[in-house]
Amino acid sequence: MTCPFCALVEQCIRAPTAVNPTASDFAGALEIAGIDEDEIVQLVIRPDENLLGICFIRQDEVDEELLTTSTIRLFTDSRELKARSTLIIVHSKLILLEAALTSRSEAASPFGMIVSQVPDLNNIGTLARTWIEDCRSNHQECNAPAPATHASLPTRVLDIDRVRLTGQLQLLHTKNVSGMYITLSHSWGGKQPAITVKSNLSARYGGFPLSELPPTFRDAITVATELSIRYIWIDSLCIVQDDPDDWKREAAKMGDVYLNSYLTIAATRAPNSETGFLGPRSFTQTVKLPGKILGPHNPFTADIYACQRRSFASDVDDGPLNRRAWVLQERILSPRTLHFTEHQVYWECWQYHQGEDLEYQYLGVMKKEAYPVELSPSSLLRDPLTHNSRLLQGWWHMSSDYTSRGLTYQTDKLIAIDGLVQKLASQLQISYTKGIWKEFLHASVLWSARTEDLEYLPQVGAPSWSWASQQGPINYLQLYDYEPVPEFKIYEVDNSCAPETLLAQAAVARLNTDASIGEVRWSDPATDQTAFPPELDYFATKYRVIHNNSGDTLGWMTLDAGIESLTGFSHLFWVPVAKDSHSHEESVDLPMSLSEIEQKCYCLLIQEDDSGYYKRVGVSSLKTEQYLKSCHKPVLIA
Repeated sequence: MTCPFCALVEQCIRAPTAVNPTASDFAGALEIAGIDEDEIVQLVIRPDENLLGICFIRQDEVDEELLTTSTIRLFTDSRELKARSTLIIVHSKLILLEAALTSRSEAASPFGMIVSQVPDLNNIGTLARTWIEDCRSNHQECNAPAPATHASLPTRVLDIDRVRLTGQLQLLHTKNVSGMYITLSHSWGGKQPAITVKSNLSARYGGFPLSELPPTFRDAITVATELSIRYIWIDSLCIVQDDPDDWKREAAKMGDVYLNSYLTIAATRAPNSETGFLGPRSFTQTVKLPGKILGPHNPFTADIYACQRRSFASDVDDGPLNRRAWVLQERILSPRTLHFTEHQVYWECWQYHQGEDLEYQYLGVMKKEAYPVELSPSSLLRDPLTHNSRLLQGWWHMSSDYTSRGLTYQTDKLIAIDGLVQKLASQLQISYTKGIWKEFLHASVLWSARTEDLEYLPQVGAPSWSWASQQGPINYLQLYDYEPVPEFKIYEVDNSCAPETLLAQAAVARLNTDASIGEVRWSDPATDQTAFPPELDYFATKYRVIHNNSGDTLGWMTLDAGIESLTGFSHLFWVPVAKDSHSHEESVDLPMSLSEIEQKCYCLLIQEDDSGYYKRVGVSSLKTEQYLKSCHKPVLIA
């Protein structure tokens, strides 16, 4: 008979692993990691409190460096003891597990729950109510200064009060009365879900059957009903989709809709509205182990379980829903979220997160660590701040994240993040236009393409030097103390005949002939903590090194779209935007002369197009301006 625990270990090895979550199996993960299977000589199960790391020792490793592929979690479902006073001792007949614990025969065994293959709504409802009550009562960050129950309902909501009795629901025009409601965060996924349009608006108001809705919407209403919340807001049903005025008006309110919600249900596992999220899940085997629990006074027999530890990062952050651009502001602004993932349900608020299995440790980065806590309800609904550098730094990172997400309609590029922008503008009392913070113009335009294959989007209406004008992932340069170049400024055109209404005015220069541009390289901060360029310290990025004739590195550049031939660089102009001072003096006791300071210069790269306008084509960082030759003329950059 196969040992259940051994079968679990095998399942964990074959599953997508911590080595590379996208690998289809362990062998594939090893290959991507550059490891030959023949090098592996020993499987080790290493204990760490209630966790067992499945590790491999590579051949000829003197220090026995371990390659951890997956982790097994031990827990008990006994309610007789609190987790902190519980110890587990495994029976000797489980030889493999006992061997793993030889150096430590006792390990903390927290209280946990077995996750069912099919979601148990009764259990999930109990958990959700407990989490919500705790959050609303005890979490300062998650709650507005005034009770959430006093918040106004959105313009329209779905009234689901009689769904259980009649199978009917009703679109309700609320006239903005106060009330509690749930929001749904879901992916359209290229497929149009059920929508409200002018032709069926009256029928929606009169009431319609639940059966008309796609599975994802029906599942959300089922969860809302289980939680006894009468109203739910679903964007495609509560906004009239073929009424431009209604859509524009209601889209502008989305930030407040999510910020004031009682709870957001996130269909995290569903790629579209037809999939649903309450169906059978990718089941992780849970093994019951024979053992005993030692309590603070008397030992007693209790069940001990082992299962593969799940990751909030892989289940939620990497889920289908969080690949969508619209979802970023929905997730950030929602005070409380239930994520329905491929493996289990997760709770997320500004204070903590937890899994349906009751795991709360080792899950990954919490919301208040991933995003500025100044975006929580307790901050956004108080008096505005005048300045907050951490909030702005958070914005640069969020924008980079946002550009890597998908949009069904590229014309939504600015609209899909507008709710978050409005909150930031109000909080910091600054102005935003077409992807640019006017008061932080110079930092706003210093971004780089990650792969030199961005696609220009003229239909968005943003200038070429705004990230919003491009389709594809970008990085914002990580700048700290910098001096803006005053010659670079916004030039707003009111002439209706002009093809652009927002231009940049700047002085331009050429790269000296004793400087040259190298071939494409890759920077990957995830694997190289000293990666060059230092300003691109979040994501892997393509870049080119700039050298002088002696081979010394002068700086770097990235292009928004690749230039096939190096001769194409002869048409580039450099536009100084900001300068950054760095001292290279080793002794702080010695006086510092100007010659001992190198002032980095951050530049936009521009090119003249066929229509005579200059357009941005990239960004660059140079150690000093001495390698730039001024053209002695200002230009307008569209």
